Amino acid sequence: MNFNLGGNLSFELFDLEHVSQLTALAIQTDQEIYTLKTAEHSNWLERGIHIVDEMGLVLLLKNFTDNINLPDDNPDDTL
Repeated sequence: MNFNLGGNLSFELFDLEHVSQLTALAIQTDQEIYTLKTAEHSNWLERGIHIVDEMGLVLLLKNFTDNINLPDDNPDDTL
């Protein structure tokens, strides 16, 4: 699944079950693995593999900080 959050930050989301393939790809492409995390209405990327509040894994270039804030969910949105 591909995401574009506006600006120049776009990424593909991988399932936790693909961690071994993603780790190999990160080494091969000289990138970092980040975990897409969510709690309540907040969303962020955290460097490394974490299973708490995990929504998926992401590969990003190595020039990003340890935590990247993402747009929050709008609690007023309805399905």
